[in-house]
Amino acid sequence: MIRRPPRSTLDRSSAASDVYKRQYEGHVLHKKRYSAFYNTDLESTLSELDPEKISICGVCTDICVMYTAADARNRDYKVEVIAEAVASFDKSAHINALTHMENILGVSVIH
Repeated sequence: MIRRPPRSTLDRSSAASDVYKRQYEGHVLHKKRYSAFYNTDLESTLSELDPEKISICGVCTDICVMYTAADARNRDYKVEVIAEAVASFDKSAHINALTHMENILGVSVIH
């Protein structure tokens, strides 16, 4: 069974979110779908920044991380995923997603 965190922990106005915003001075992206590219300003922001590579971290490895990595690779960005900075509710799905991103999508997985 997959357990989701209580809604309040996902709320942008939560205390944890406020702490994060105070510690991070860069661009904060609020997404509503699996890929961070869907219906956000990420693509235009990256176009302006022209990064050498994109580093992705987050939850869930096999859902949001992988969909965002795939969309970034489809836009010809070099992508790295830091294995210790991603997680999933399902360990085997986590491992399979890392393998898929590395072997199929061409993502550099940092172990």
